[in-house]
Amino acid sequence: MTELKRHILDEAIFDWYDVKNAPFELYGLYRGEEDTDPRFRRTPQAIGDGTNEYTKFLCYHPAGGRIRFATDAKKIAIYVHYCFFDRSNHMCFNGECGLDLYHDDGDRHTYICTMTPNLDTSIEQKMEYYHIDWLDTRVPDGMNCYTLNMPLYCGVDDIMIGVPKGCSVTGGAKYRDEKPIVYYGSSITQGGCASRPGMSYQSHICRRLNVDYINLGFSGACRGEKIMVDYLASLEMSAFVSDYDHNAPNADHLRKTHFALYEAIRAAHPDIPYIMITRPDVLGRKEECEERKAVIYESYQKALANGDKHVRFIDGATLFGDMDAHECTVDTCHPNDLGFYRMAGVIGDVLAEFFA
Repeated sequence: MTELKRHILDEAIFDWYDVKNAPFELYGLYRGEEDTDPRFRRTPQAIGDGTNEYTKFLCYHPAGGRIRFATDAKKIAIYVHYCFFDRSNHMCFNGECGLDLYHDDGDRHTYICTMTPNLDTSIEQKMEYYHIDWLDTRVPDGMNCYTLNMPLYCGVDDIMIGVPKGCSVTGGAKYRDEKPIVYYGSSITQGGCASRPGMSYQSHICRRLNVDYINLGFSGACRGEKIMVDYLASLEMSAFVSDYDHNAPNADHLRKTHFALYEAIRAAHPDIPYIMITRPDVLGRKEECEERKAVIYESYQKALANGDKHVRFIDGATLFGDMDAHECTVDTCHPNDLGFYRMAGVIGDVLAEFFA
């Protein structure tokens, strides 16, 4: 431990825990026994490296990563070491690089706060220390369960959680006894442009259904490559959501890869729910959207013709609803929080059929 880190942690006041170790539980991230790389990531390094240059980088964005724990502490300190920032001009810094904390109480999940680094993008290696000292006003006495959602668009290699000396820490709330839902798709799937991590559509659905998930959205980089398809098929899952329409370069590419992805997942998981989604553009590009939608609908019809009773099709044009759909994005493409909330409602209703 460096002297600077030791000074920040103030070990005289807090007991500190590395979230990569018990009793903390990590969800939505890849961690192999062979790992020596300290960075949090979503796929094995070989998969990221072998897919495309963008995925090689984006697999180190911990989008969908969650840390669950329980404590009787009324003060919590959080230390985060960022290894890089990935700034964009259309996304809130809270969503890109922030963490948000929820209190888990049975079926009720209450947002507590967001922790975001200072806006100093000149620093590539950055330590941040967050101190939450007012939990006595938000949670009851005794042990309380929490979920800490990790950033959507930056790199993190170290998170430690501190509680005052004498306080207890145990494992957190459990998801229902199901394998995770796997989402594969574009920057929208990754979380752009939610105002904070807990506002992604998968996070909404997770809280609603109490089912774990893995977010394999890679901004601009989901193209249905064979190495990624084979990896997706190898994962344990309770449902699969195919949402990569936006990243296929054109309709011909989508036609060559979309049903092939379905076949690979189906071969490995014959009976899970499989959701096919078209992109949710609300302004312009109608002809292009319709051509792509036809390709995806054809995949759906072929699946039905093969006797698949667990495949569903969602028209992206319905994801934002009928009222003020134009208010649901930041740039006519990427959803804002309202857009993600409405997406979660539509996609969540379909998934809820299978998780009643």
